[in-house]
Amino acid sequence: GVAIAALFALLHYVYVGAPAALATVVSGRSVALVLATLAVGWAVRFVARLGPNERGPTATIFVFMLFNAVFWLAFEQAGSSLNLFTDLRTNRMLGGFEVPTTWFQSVNAGLIFLLAPVFAGLWSWLGRRGRDPGQPVKIALGLGFLSLGYVFMVWAGRVAADPAVKASMAFVLATYFWHTVGELCLSPTGLSYVTKAAPERYVSFLMGVWFISTFLANLGGGLVASQVEAIERGEIALPWHLGGQADFFMLFVVSAGAAGLLIFLMAPRLGRLARGVA
Repeated sequence: GVAIAALFALLHYVYVGAPAALATVVSGRSVALVLATLAVGWAVRFVARLGPNERGPTATIFVFMLFNAVFWLAFEQAGSSLNLFTDLRTNRMLGGFEVPTTWFQSVNAGLIFLLAPVFAGLWSWLGRRGRDPGQPVKIALGLGFLSLGYVFMVWAGRVAADPAVKASMAFVLATYFWHTVGELCLSPTGLSYVTKAAPERYVSFLMGVWFISTFLANLGGGLVASQVEAIERGEIALPWHLGGQADFFMLFVVSAGAAGLLIFLMAPRLGRLARGVA
């Protein structure tokens, strides 16, 4: 309970407390808080009504949903803030050819095609040897790699803080590479976990609820992305001052890294709740 409260406190600071500009939307935040409270209450009641052997594994699904939302909120900047940085602040010249911004949106798909068999083989190989790290650790790895990817964007943001300089597209490619590695640690394994941990009669229902967390993360990601310029201009105070859009991307280094560390520390307890579900 303390760990979950700490995660909510962190997210509240990073995504609500830090952006002072969002303070003007008090009514919207109040509605969101009420809805979140109702959702948590419903989840607790749902789990409490299950059989004794079903409660633990199902409870872990709801816990993992929180971290899933943190991941996708940061990951889906690819279609907004990352894409705009690529278009406006990145040197996309390759010889005499300027690489279209839209091409970078295909990097993730291409890497999935190349790396998915590698990760599928890795998890199977570890499982056969009894060394599968478990879902909490896989989520921690996913968030850790996501955080690492944003380190490159912080670097790129500092380079491009000078209006006369554009960042190398190598930064963007490195970011997409590590984000894809993180996705392969968290996403397919998370979906598989839901089908294994959910009570048989609720598998489809809980799979749908899992995707609701992704929907909310995408919605939140858009709201956060709308603050890029305000952060860059210094209108929103943050604990760090790196210059340019580096301050914005540092939000995701911190939030994803902290969430990854938190679930890693929670892994033993979550593993006991899961009752052997891989």
